[in-house]
Amino acid sequence: MRRTVRLWGGTVAVTLVLAAGCAQGTSAPPRGPRHDATSSAWPNASARPAGDIIETGLVVGREELVLALTGSTSVLTVWRDTKTAAIRQQPDGGGASWGPCKLGPSLQHIVQIVAKDGRLVDVGVAKGNVGGVSVEHGGTQTDASIAGWSMDRSVVLFWAIRDGSPVTATTAEADLPAYVVKGKDGKQLDRQVFTAVCPRQDG
Repeated sequence: MRRTVRLWGGTVAVTLVLAAGCAQGTSAPPRGPRHDATSSAWPNASARPAGDIIETGLVVGREELVLALTGSTSVLTVWRDTKTAAIRQQPDGGGASWGPCKLGPSLQHIVQIVAKDGRLVDVGVAKGNVGGVSVEHGGTQTDASIAGWSMDRSVVLFWAIRDGSPVTATTAEADLPAYVVKGKDGKQLDRQVFTAVCPRQDG
């Protein structure tokens, strides 16, 4: 179905394609105060967001996960208090990520974070004529929500909410998730297996 994802500074219509089992625990975006992306309240002064900040609608307790980019390939994950609008960066150690490795034709960055309620969130960046992103893991597929970056619509942020644990150095081969990007024509643009060190391109 179609849904409008609110941005700090605008709105954009995106397709909500979260798997039904994951979507049940996702609250609608709150009508909280709006803040400039360059606000001094941003938790990391050395990595300020460029362009709009995307509100994902994932609310845990009274905090909502919001996403931003510092450039076309580096994603920031931040939690915003729905009552006070105070924001904090996702703490280190909450998951695995990659980005500095040699990447595929579309996928540019992925980070796995663990919300306070224990759910796993896959967040990433893809480039190109992206029509959809999905996560394959354990014989199941979780479709991600996507939203175009306000500064370059060929750059797409995506997030998928699911049960599971983040990848570590000891994760078994069979438990490694794969990320699949498809174009608007339905053809596969990229598929990469997530490892704790660097992604392994797979198709």
